[in-house]
Amino acid sequence: MEAYIAALDQGTTSSRAILFNRAGEIVARAQHPFRQIYPQPGWVEHDPMEIWSTIARALAEAVDSAHIDPKCIAALGITNQRETTILWDRTTGEPVCNAIVWQCRRTAAICDQLKADGWIEAVQEKTGLLIDAYFSGTKLKWLLDNIPGARKRAEQGELCCGTVDSWLIWNLTRGAAHVTDCSNASRTMLFNIHTLQWDQELCGMLGIPLALLPQPRANSEVYGTIASGISGLEDLAGIPICGSAGDQAAALFGQGCFVPGQAKNTYGTGCFTLMNVGTSAVRSRSGLVTSVGWQLNGETTYALEGSVFNAGSAIQWLRDELGLFETSPECDRLAESVPSAGGVYVVPAFTGLGAPYWDMYARGTIVGITRGTTKAHIARAVLDAIAFQVADLVRAMNADAPCPITTLRVDGGASVSDILMQTQADLLRLPVDRPAQVETTAFDTADADLRTLVEVLGGYFEQAAVHDYGSGYRSGDYKVRIPADQFQPFLDRVGTLCHVTYQEQTSENVSEAYYDAESRLATQRTKLERLQNLLAQAENMEDIITIESAISDTELEIERLTGTLRQYDALVDYATVHLSLQEVYQLSNVEEPATSFASRMGAAFASGWRGFVGALESLAVALAYGWVWLLLLAAVGTVAGRLLWKRRRRERQAASKESENKP
Repeated sequence: MEAYIAALDQGTTSSRAILFNRAGEIVARAQHPFRQIYPQPGWVEHDPMEIWSTIARALAEAVDSAHIDPKCIAALGITNQRETTILWDRTTGEPVCNAIVWQCRRTAAICDQLKADGWIEAVQEKTGLLIDAYFSGTKLKWLLDNIPGARKRAEQGELCCGTVDSWLIWNLTRGAAHVTDCSNASRTMLFNIHTLQWDQELCGMLGIPLALLPQPRANSEVYGTIASGISGLEDLAGIPICGSAGDQAAALFGQGCFVPGQAKNTYGTGCFTLMNVGTSAVRSRSGLVTSVGWQLNGETTYALEGSVFNAGSAIQWLRDELGLFETSPECDRLAESVPSAGGVYVVPAFTGLGAPYWDMYARGTIVGITRGTTKAHIARAVLDAIAFQVADLVRAMNADAPCPITTLRVDGGASVSDILMQTQADLLRLPVDRPAQVETTAFDTADADLRTLVEVLGGYFEQAAVHDYGSGYRSGDYKVRIPADQFQPFLDRVGTLCHVTYQEQTSENVSEAYYDAESRLATQRTKLERLQNLLAQAENMEDIITIESAISDTELEIERLTGTLRQYDALVDYATVHLSLQEVYQLSNVEEPATSFASRMGAAFASGWRGFVGALESLAVALAYGWVWLLLLAAVGTVAGRLLWKRRRRERQAASKESENKP
C-alpha cells in the first residue's frame, strides 16, 4: 500500500499543507493566506483562530485533492513561524486574545527595564539569546499584564500558552498534548539551552507561571494523534503527529548543514542565517544568538543565528503599500533595468533592526534620492539592502565561528532572484548555493515547496553513522549502487529535487561516462590548438575557410562536452542513492516485517544536501515498512560512493599529470 506524509507549514503570512508520496514527490497541496493585523505602529498581530482554520482547511483540501485513502497517511509533521506567542483557555481551547507576532516591537520598554535591572548576562548565559522584543518571553509577560484577568487565570492553571507549534498540536489533538519542541522552546528567552528545561529563575524574572508552559520534547517523536471529531478532518483521526521544528532550524537541517561550520540563509519575510556549531553551544561576541538546532536520539545540535526582521517583507511593501509593481517578480525585472541603485540606499527597519545591531527603536529609511531617481532604482536599492543585511550577519558569524563560512546555502522565496543572489555572492566573496526548485517559485510564494520539503520532513530524520577520513571526505560502512535500468528515471527525479549544482556519485557508469567525456574534451582542445596554429600559418583563402569551419565545429564540440562534464560534476556531488522497495528487500534478503509505528519512524540522511533526496526515499520506506538499519544502509552508501569517486578522480588526475610530465 502506498504511504504518504502530510506536512504542515504554518508561516508568517500563509498556512500550507502538502502531501508527499514515498518518493518525496508532491501529490497534493493547498495554501491559504491570513490577515496581518497592525493595531499600532510597530505592533503586529495574528488571529489564532484564523491560523488554525487556514491550516486545517489547507490540510483537508490537500488530502481531498489527492484522491487517496486517508488511512494511507502514515504521519504528519509541522514547521512553523517561531517566537509568535499565543495564550488560550485550557478548558475551551479559545484564544484569550490575538497572537503577538515575532515582528512586534510592543515589548521594547520591558526589554529596556530588564537590561537596566542587570539581566543581560544571565539571559545570554542560559538561553543563548539577547534581551529583545523579538523573543517570546516578554510578549507573554505583556499578555499577562495587559489582558484583563489573564495573570490571575494563569496562576490558577486555567490558561495555556505556546508558540504556533504548540497551538497547532493542541488543536489537532483536541487538548491531549500541550507540547513544544526544543528548537521552538529555545526562542522564548525562558528556556535553558544547556539543561533543555524551562528555567525557573528566568520565568520568575518575567512573572511567568511554569504551569502555563508546554512540555519541551525532541524534534522527532510521536507527540500525539489527530483527534476524532475535528470538523473537516474526521477521516484523518488517528494519524500520528511525530515531527516538529521551528522553520529556520528545520531549514538548516534540510539544507544538509549536518557538519559544524556549515551554514544557510533563508530569504523569507525576514532573513535568517544559521550555522551548525555542533553539540556544544557557542556564545556569540558579535551580536548573534545561539539556539537549539535540533534534538535527535538524545543528542542536541546547536546553531549560531543572525536574524534580519525585514527582507521579503520589503519587497511586499514596494508592491502592496507603494504600488510600484503588481507582482513580486516585477521587482527583479525593475532592478535589472538599471546598472545600480544610483546612490539610493534603503534601510527596511519597519520593525526595528535585528542582528547584529539589535535596535528595537530603529525605523525604515531611504536616502540618496535625486530628481533622477526612478522606481527601478528603489527596487534595486531594496534588493541591495537585503544583501547588505545578510553580509552583516555572515561577517559577524565568521568573527564568532572557529572556521569561516566557505559556501552559503540559500533558500526561501526571495532567493529566486538572480540579481539578489549575484549581489550577495559579490558582497560576501563566497559561492551562493541555491536549490533548483526555488527558480520556479514566484516571489509571491512566501516559502517554496522545496523549503517545505526540507523543513517539515527534516524532523523525521535520524543521522546515520559515518566515518571521517579527513580532508572533508566522509564515508560509511556500505556502498549501494543504482541499477542501470533505473538510473535515468532516478536522474529525472533528482533534477527536480536537488540543487542547481547537485552532485554525488552513486553509480559506476557515471564515473566511466565522466572520464570518457573528460578524455574526449582533452582531445578536442588539443585539436583546437592545432587548428589555430594551422590557421595562423594558412595563406590560401580556401584553406583558411576550411580551417575556420573546422575550428567552429571543434569549439561547438568543446562547449557540448564542457556542459556534459558540468552535468556529471553536478551529479557526482549531490545525487543520492535511489532504491525501490523491492531492491531494498532483495539486498537485505529479509521479508517485510510487521512492526510498530515507532520503529517505522526510523530514518536516515546522507551527508549534506546531496543526501536529502535519498533521505526522503529512505523515510518513505521507513514509514511503510520499518527497519531502521536498511535506511542507514541507503544513507551511508551515498557517502561511500562519493569518497570512492573522489579518490578515483584524484588518482586519474595524478596519473594524467605524471604522463604529461614524461619526456
